[in-house]
Amino acid sequence: MTISSALTSPTRERKPIGGPLAWHQDSFSDPSVYTIDLAKDRLHIDNALEYLLDLGLDPEEIDHTRFPLPSSVVDKLQQCAHTIHEGVGFCVLRGATSCYSVEDSVTVLLGITSYIGDQRGLQNKQGHMLSHITESKGWKVPRKERHGIHSNASLPFHTDMGTDIIALHVRGCSAEGGNTYVSSASSVFNDLLSCPGALQTLLEPNWPIQISKRQARTTCVVRSLLEPEWPAAPCRYIQAPLLTFHQGRLLVSVDPARLGPQSSPRGSDKVPVPDLSFDQRAALDALKAACHRNRVRIEAQPGDIILINNWALLHSRDAYLDTELHTRHLVRLWLRNSKLGWSIPTSMSVPWQTAYGDDPVDRIFPVVPTDVYPTLKYTAGSAAFVLEDSDGE
Repeated sequence: MTISSALTSPTRERKPIGGPLAWHQDSFSDPSVYTIDLAKDRLHIDNALEYLLDLGLDPEEIDHTRFPLPSSVVDKLQQCAHTIHEGVGFCVLRGATSCYSVEDSVTVLLGITSYIGDQRGLQNKQGHMLSHITESKGWKVPRKERHGIHSNASLPFHTDMGTDIIALHVRGCSAEGGNTYVSSASSVFNDLLSCPGALQTLLEPNWPIQISKRQARTTCVVRSLLEPEWPAAPCRYIQAPLLTFHQGRLLVSVDPARLGPQSSPRGSDKVPVPDLSFDQRAALDALKAACHRNRVRIEAQPGDIILINNWALLHSRDAYLDTELHTRHLVRLWLRNSKLGWSIPTSMSVPWQTAYGDDPVDRIFPVVPTDVYPTLKYTAGSAAFVLEDSDGE
C-alpha cells in the first residue's frame, strides 16, 4: 500500500505502508548492509584536510567545495545521502576519522558530512553547532538537573525535534551498554494497525509539546491570532501530531520528555502545559512498545559517523557504564540536505525553525565538552537542546 492511500483511508481501513522504510528487526543482521567503509580512502581524506587547513577557514565556512574529495569517495557519500532520504533511513561511515587529533577530527567531520547535508542546524541559543553526548566526570551538577544526553541513563525512543539528519561522531564507546537503536516510523505504523485507536491518537494534532520562551515569542503570539485553537500567548507549548502524512511521506516528531507538563529544577513554570489525556498516554505507551518490537541495534565503533533520518526514524539508547579506559562520547551535528531534504509540514515546523531559521547568533563549534556544567532552568527533552531557556522570567 502507498503512503498516500494510507493517509486517505479511514482509520478502520488503513493498510500497511510499503517501501524501504518498512523494515524489521531481522532486516539488518549483517551490519555491512548499512555500513560504508572509508578506510581505504584515508589518503584522500588526509589530502582534503591538509587543503582545508591551508585555507585557514572558520568551521562555519567549511563546505564540500573546500574539502575536495575524488569522485570515488563522493559517490560513496552520495550513496549514504540517498540511503538516508530515499532508502532505509540510516547509514554508518566507517574508517574516516580515526587517528586524528580532536580538532582535526571535528574538521574532518564537518568536511565529510557537508556532502551529506549542506546546511547545519543550531543546537542551542548560545550558538553551539556541536553537542557532546557524554557524561563528564568533572561535572558537579546532579544528573537529574542535566539534559538526558549528559547522563549515563537510558533514553527512550524519540526524535531530536528540530532537524532533518542527525550525525553522530563516535569518539569513544562505554565499557558496558550505551547501544544506539533505531526504529522506523513506517514499521511502527504498520505494527500499530492492530491498535487503530492508538494510531489515530498519534496522528491527531493536539499533543501539548513544550517549547522555550524564545520560541513562544515568535510562535504563539502570531499563531494564536491566526488560529483560534492555538494556545493563547504567553504559551509554553504548541499543539502538534506525533505522526503525520505530508506530501506522500510519513513523518515522526516526538520526544516523550517534552510532552505535557514537566518539572523544572528551579521551580514551577508560570504558564502551565496541559496534561496528556488518558488516550494520549495509552497511545504513547503503544508507540514505545512498537518501537521496541521493531528496533535495530546499530553496530558502532570509535571513529564511526552514524547518520539518521530524523523524520523517518526514532532512536534510543541503553544505560551505560564508563571506566577509566572506556568512556562513551558522541559528537552530534544536525544537518539538512537542501536538494534531498523532505518537505516539512507546518504542524512540525516550530522546533525546526529554531534550528534552521535566520538567527543572528554567532556559530560556535566546541571541540570538547564544557568544563563547568551550567545550571539550567528547563531540562525537559531527551536530546533536543533548543528547549533550554535560562534568560529569566
